Amino acid sequence: NPAHTRIIWASSFGNADPLRLDWGVMDNDGTGQRRLTFFNEPGQQDFVAAGTVLTADFAWIDDTRIIGLVMTNAALNTGFIATYKIGTYPVARVIH
Repeated sequence: NPAHTRIIWASSFGNADPLRLDWGVMDNDGTGQRRLTFFNEPGQQDFVAAGTVLTADFAWIDDTRIIGLVMTNAALNTGFIATYKIGTYPVARVIH
């Protein structure tokens, strides 16, 4: 983030399909790791039933919010833009 206190990364978080990616957030020293999104977890608020979900590029809006591109099928030709406010749980999400 702009204050250099947090890091966002993409991971399959143990999913059997390594292309099913979600975002995680941690402090810049590697502590405080937690999953930020649950696009590939049925029953979760973020779950997307459109097939393979791959988190793509993102950018920090400010110290607590990100905006990112999320691709939503195996051909990766459809998707959506999501914004997240970090530090709240569940994470506040707006889909565009």
